[in-house]
Amino acid sequence: MPAMFYAGPVTSTSPPPGDVPLPAFFAKKIVPVADATNDLIRILRLDVA
Repeated sequence: MPAMFYAGPVTSTSPPPGDVPLPAFFAKKIVPVADATNDLIRILRLDVA
């Protein structure tokens, strides 16, 4: 019979949400869809008129 080892508690405590830093991508500016569309039209040199 293999030896039984105690691996510690099954649960662990987490810090409160206010103590956890937000990832950097949350602070980035969100580009409106219309601006992104206009940029693509300009980059691809499409004539949509």
